[in-house]
Amino acid sequence: MEHMGETTKAGKSELGSFDPARAEAIFRAYAQQARTADAFYAAGGSAKAQDLHARFLRFAAAADTASSSATDRAKFRSSFGSLVAECRSCHSVYK
Repeated sequence: MEHMGETTKAGKSELGSFDPARAEAIFRAYAQQARTADAFYAAGGSAKAQDLHARFLRFAAAADTASSSATDRAKFRSSFGSLVAECRSCHSVYK
């Protein structure tokens, strides 16, 4: 999940100088990182593991959707904000 933090930093810098290709790459990185993190929890039987599994799958799906719709700064900002909020929601529960 350390890589997700780095991706968030890249996304924040992209808010100032929008490039559609970089925006798409940021969302694709998020999706891949969420799937990688999900692999740790997918087979877990605990309530926490099941919750994290669901959260990472939802995050990956949202990032996939965002990657195809990040065609302008406003859409990127909106999608990025939603993904960051999803990250925060998990951190508020599990940190």
